[in-house]
This record gives sequence, C-alpha cells and structure tokens, in this order.
Amino acid sequence: MKTVTVIIVAAAFCAYALLVATLPLRRSKMLKKAGTLELPVKPRLLKFAVIVLVCCPLLILLVLFRDMGVFIDGIMCAIAILGTEMAIHEVMTAKCSGVYTNGIVAEGQLIPFSDIVGVPLLSLPENQQALHDTGVLDLVTKKRTNMQIIYSNEDECRRVIDKLVELEPRLNP
Repeated sequence: MKTVTVIIVAAAFCAYALLVATLPLRRSKMLKKAGTLELPVKPRLLKFAVIVLVCCPLLILLVLFRDMGVFIDGIMCAIAILGTEMAIHEVMTAKCSGVYTNGIVAEGQLIPFSDIVGVPLLSLPENQQALHDTGVLDLVTKKRTNMQIIYSNEDECRRVIDKLVELEPRLNP
C-alpha cells in the first residue's frame, strides 16, 4: 500500500468526521439566520440521506483494499466527501423545512427573501395558476436563474406561496 493512498484516506476520514461533527453547529447557525418558524412543512424522508452517510465511509475504506492508482483513489475519496456534504444538507433541513421570517428552508439550504426576485406562478392569471399547481414551487433568485422546491402535495405548495406573499408582499405582482 502506498503512503500517498494512506494520506488520502486519512484526509478523507478527517473531512468526513469534520462534516458530521459540525452538523449541529451549521444547523443552528442556519436556523438563527432564518428567524422564527412561520409555516412548517412536511418533513422530508431521511432514509436516503442516512444510507449515503453510511456508504460514504465504506467508499473511503474501499480505497484501502483495492489498488486503483493514486488518481482514482483521490477521486473516490472526493466523491465520498461530496456525497457526505449533500447528505448533511438533507439531514440539516429535513425536520426544520418551512417558511421562516427571513426566508425559506428547503432543499438543504436557506433561501433568504432578499435573494428571491420573483415567483413565476404568481405572474400567471388565476385560472392558469389553478391548472399549474403541481406541488413544485418555482423561484427566480439572484444567485441562480431558476430554482425549484418540491413539496409533498399541491395544497402544501399553495400554503407556502400564500405565506411567502404574506411575509414578502413585493413578490406578488
């Protein structure tokens, strides 16, 4: 076994441990920035995120048992760390998703109201809005051109839109 591979694996395990250990701190910091919960939404399923969090260290361990070259070893460890980060984001927001006084917590992140430029659904006439309800909230943000947030059903999505317009009237054209 090469020394470089051992260093890569050790660094990957340190990064994994750091990501998992900082989960509570990152969650509390995000919720502090979000403000007070105004409208909770149905929590997302955690089982896939937990499966990813269990499989990522196994992927790192695989590097120790299979000699695939330093480059591939580094790529596999990087993939495991990226998967861990994505799963951490899901776990971080799964139970606290909803509309807060300062933004929306969904899809593993906080979307501040100041970043939301518009809601395309609200610019449609009311008869077309009823046809367009699918449980998917489209947002136009400053950072990304379009963002979609998927909710469990149309009613929940409509409640989120109504609360969003109540807290940020500038979004209603």
